[in-house]
Amino acid sequence: MPNPGLRSEDQPMSADDQALIACGLRTLEAEAGGLTTLGTAMQDGLGRLNDVETARRLLARLAEREGGREADAVLAAGLVTGWYAALADRSVGKLDKAWTHLHERKPFWIG
Repeated sequence: MPNPGLRSEDQPMSADDQALIACGLRTLEAEAGGLTTLGTAMQDGLGRLNDVETARRLLARLAEREGGREADAVLAAGLVTGWYAALADRSVGKLDKAWTHLHERKPFWIG
């Protein structure tokens, strides 16, 4: 026995139903877009922190390998490490801000 509240595939959708679905889709797209932006910010921040740690490890190895014999290499490693440390500080701030926004955001599916 067919459910009177459901339409069959061969019945056209009413204009009201079409408008309701379109409105719902726009709402979902807007919510998903906001989540995508926050997700991208978090991914970028975590990627920068990974770059910082990778550079630090590689430069420490270089300085260790040179063992102080090549002062220019050790100085360069220190300068680049310092530059990356400043980048890490900025990245952590941006990452913290994105995480806070994401954490405080009410899930759109709850209403």
